[in-house]
Formats: sequence, C-alpha cells, structure tokens
Amino acid sequence: MPLSLNATPHAQRWFTSAAHWPDAVLPAYDGGSIGNLPASILNAFISPGQGNNSSLLSPLQPSVLHPGFLDGARVVVLIVVDGFGADVLGWAEAEGALRHLSQAQMATRMTSVFPSTTAAALTTLQTGLPPAQHGMAGYTLYMAAQQAVINMISWKPVGGMPVRLPLPQPKGFLGVPTLYDLLECHDTPSTVVSNLAFMDSPLTRVHSSGVPYSGHRTPAEFAGMLLREVEKPGRRFVFGYWDGYDALSHTHGPESAICLDELHLLDAALGRGFFDRLGNRSGDVAVLVTADHGHTPISIERTHSLKKILREHSPARLIPTGDRRAMGLAFDDLPGLHALREIAGNDGVVLPVHDAVKAGLYGPGELHPGLEARIGKTLLLAKDDASFVYPKSNNPTAGGHGSLTAREMLVPLLGWRF
Repeated sequence: MPLSLNATPHAQRWFTSAAHWPDAVLPAYDGGSIGNLPASILNAFISPGQGNNSSLLSPLQPSVLHPGFLDGARVVVLIVVDGFGADVLGWAEAEGALRHLSQAQMATRMTSVFPSTTAAALTTLQTGLPPAQHGMAGYTLYMAAQQAVINMISWKPVGGMPVRLPLPQPKGFLGVPTLYDLLECHDTPSTVVSNLAFMDSPLTRVHSSGVPYSGHRTPAEFAGMLLREVEKPGRRFVFGYWDGYDALSHTHGPESAICLDELHLLDAALGRGFFDRLGNRSGDVAVLVTADHGHTPISIERTHSLKKILREHSPARLIPTGDRRAMGLAFDDLPGLHALREIAGNDGVVLPVHDAVKAGLYGPGELHPGLEARIGKTLLLAKDDASFVYPKSNNPTAGGHGSLTAREMLVPLLGWRF
C-alpha cells in the first residue's frame, strides 16, 4: 500500500520556498510520524467509551498502522532500535542479516521528528508530543538560567564550560505527562527494558522516573527480559530500547561490516530468545519494532569548520546548539548570514529559527515557552553527507543524523501478533 507521509501543507509550502531542497523529508506530524505512535498505543488500552482526553498527537493514520492491529492486545511491546532507518532495514535484509525482522506480519514506514536526533525523538516516543511542545529540541540546547549549552543526554555543559546556576533535576524536567503516566491512568503498568548502563542516566530520569526498569547487558539478555515481561500476568506496556547499532554507526558508518554484524546478532537474539518463544500464544501480544531516527554516512571531504565565523559573529556564544547535522546558531545579522551561506554552499541550508518554529517544523500545538531560546536564532541543516563542526564539537564521526534527508528521517514500523 502506498504511504502518504507528508508534512502539513503550511510547513511544506514554507520549506519549499525557504530551503529549495526538494528531496528533504519533513516530519509527518498529522499521522505518519513516530510522534503519532504513542496515541495509537494508548488507544489500544482504552476501553470503549472511556475516551482519550490527552493532548497527544493524533494516532497513526490507517495506512501506517491499522487501528485494528493492536485490538485485543493484553501486552504491547515497543522495541526501539536506535538509528535503525528504513534504508538500513532494506540494506540489512538484502545482505541476509535479518532472518526474523524481515518476516514481520506488518511492515510500513514513519518519519522521525525534527531534529532527527535521540534526545528529541526518544522524548517524543515516550510522551506522544512533538519537540515544539516537550522542549527537548536538540542533542544540545542553550539553557538560559545556566547561560550555557547543555548536552541533553549527558546532562552536562558542552566542553565543560561553567554554568551560572546548577542544572535542574532531570526528573520532572519535561513538565508534561509521559506515555507511562497516561497508561497508568488507564490501569496499565509499564516497564522499560534498556541497557543496564542507562538505568540511572539523566535521560532515563527525564523520560521514565519511577517506571520499573530492567537493565540488559547483551542481546540475549535483552530478548530474555522482554520475554519475561510478556509472561507476567495482566495487561502491560513494555518499552524496549537497543542502542548498539547507533553507537557503532557513529564510529564505523551506518553500512559498515561491523554494523551489519550488530544487526545480525540482535536479530538472532530476538528471534531465538523472544519471537520463537512467543509462537504458541493466543494472539494477546502485539510487538512493534521501530527506530527513533535513521543514519547517514558523513563525508570528511564535506565537513566544514565554523570556527572563524563563530568568533566573528557570535563571540559570546562560540558553541552552537544541536549537532553537526542540524545546529542552532546565536546570530542572525546580515553579514553573518551571508558568510554562513558562503560556507554552507550546496552542502547546507540556512533558515531562521523563528520561521521554522512558526511553520511547524518542530511540530504543532502549544509551544514550549523556552523553545526558540533553547535553539538559537538561525538553523544550519546539512544536506546529503555533509556536516559542520565548531570548537568543542565531538570528534569526527563516520555516521550522523539530525537533519532532513530520507536516510535520517524515514524509519520502519514492523509488527507481529502472537
């Protein structure tokens, strides 16, 4: 079935006029994005007549996930494989690495959110809100009270810069209900199954403080822990997260031999330790596999330094927000914008942050009050396999994400009923 994963007409018109980037993929917040999946999951646990009074994005459109697919499920398991884009699924299938994941009963696609990065996308997957509303709109963000750019995963200032005030506690930072909170209101408990190293991480505390957490160390243990949660009595939601592919993609490239081996090992572990052992059930278990975003290779030859322009036009804020594929800059003076466009050339797109927010690139709904200040004044988006670096940026990587290429934005949605 052909999919219609389109941005809102307003966002599409604005982007077409402002960016001149015809093959960019904008988030389909109207029913074709990862942000719409939480509402579909919540609806699966709501009894007829109860109604869903939350402010989540709408459920996925039927061409992406038929409403009946989750009907009658006692347990819904959502497995998020970080960085596992739709193109990577096709590549790994063609290489014969996905014997089990290639046998999904349902296989469609969704878009990620903007920016297509873990801090923003995982927050959306666990709240059902777009970055415009939950405020986690980048890998790094400027926190006005601290007067510093903060890494939203490590919860530390970028480059070890001093902060004016202590950072807020991760727990309660979002200020909005999570999917786990909403499910609890409908008598449905949740469990997170993720890397043992992340059990008490800042990002875990942002997303799921108070939610039972099972920490895995290997692919086999991951599969076994998912199975253990399914076998518990009563209805429940299980959020499973696998970070290995994303970590290796940054280091070795998304279609490297080691990344193929990683996906093969994960597929084998899930197949033997989870899928095969669910085979004789009564159909009350629904399993969904997706990703927070995809990955694109990074070209060293198309890596551009912003060191000089930042010193000349943003001396008070030498560190941009975001990352090398999608960053927010603190200046918008005409000479600075002209110089930035000269550096970007055909490898990047320069856009006003205010216009991007107003057009809905970060999503619809009531805006987080600190959204624009957290991002900056000017967006710089990398095209194709380009990237932009700055003082104190991460070491060069072979793979990246955050921008609007199809490889970064399109993710699979695979489904099974057992």
